[in-house]
Amino acid sequence: MRKTLYAEFTVKQGCEHRVAELMRELTRQVRQERGNVLFSPYVREANPREYVVFEIYGDEEAFRTHITADYGARFNAALADLVEGEGSALTWLRPADNGIMIDEAGQETLTVVDDLTVLCQRLRSLPKPGGRVLVGITGAPGAGKSTIAEDLAAELGKETAIVVPMDGFHLPTAVLSDPGQMQRRGAIDTFDVDGYLHLLQRLRDRREAVTYAPGFGRDIEEPIAALIPVPREIPVVITEGNYLLSTEPGWKNIRTLLDESWFLEADDTVRVQRLAARHVQFGKSVPAAQAMAEGSDEHNARQVLRSRPAADLVIRLA
Repeated sequence: MRKTLYAEFTVKQGCEHRVAELMRELTRQVRQERGNVLFSPYVREANPREYVVFEIYGDEEAFRTHITADYGARFNAALADLVEGEGSALTWLRPADNGIMIDEAGQETLTVVDDLTVLCQRLRSLPKPGGRVLVGITGAPGAGKSTIAEDLAAELGKETAIVVPMDGFHLPTAVLSDPGQMQRRGAIDTFDVDGYLHLLQRLRDRREAVTYAPGFGRDIEEPIAALIPVPREIPVVITEGNYLLSTEPGWKNIRTLLDESWFLEADDTVRVQRLAARHVQFGKSVPAAQAMAEGSDEHNARQVLRSRPAADLVIRLA
């Protein structure tokens, strides 16, 4: 669990310049620590001699590494005679009840263990213009997008939410006549993006009593037309797929049809193992499954990762 705190101290009159020098050097050194997430010194606008230093460390071990560093000890020793009172006062922080934090890139992040309450509350509270909200969940192959989408829909109830995966727009085998495309199936150019955009627009417009969406049959490795009926009354539609936030031609229009987009992160080792196991489950040999998980799937994963900054929320699976 991350360690989050802020330190406060007041500099003695006439010592401001020396403390500023010490703080600049300490900031440079702390930010180089592998376990440091954030180290940001501030001074109060009303009194520039009053410092507030915000600090976040990756876990308990990262914080212990920080407090035992020799440069930290030198800083504290030098600071002792330059500040009023007994030195720094530390205040420890924990996430508010919703668990959402702002990460080092300035994005909202939420760590999920097994409780989807916060995400369900967020879905329920989103404005629903026209009576429906569309939320997209993206992330690298094997991150767990389908699982979390289905779990959220189940938690909200079948009268409230439904999942419409992007996988229904895989190009069928008959269209992928090039052997190279078949080997790269799952790459961004092996999907019908225009068809997917058209479906999202229909889901947003809600002009049909029932909108039928395609699905994907893992057992036959083919898309299946009209597999998922979406009644007009369903207020929450969750769509999930690798490229929802891509800036490639055609794909970049998806974001305009979503009310929110969430990026799902998972441990890379676990994610690749999960992919390989899935490939084996649906008929590939162990060597072929591993090669695909570490080859074309990882190429796709790197492409997906570049879209992370565009997400409204980053979900980290613990």
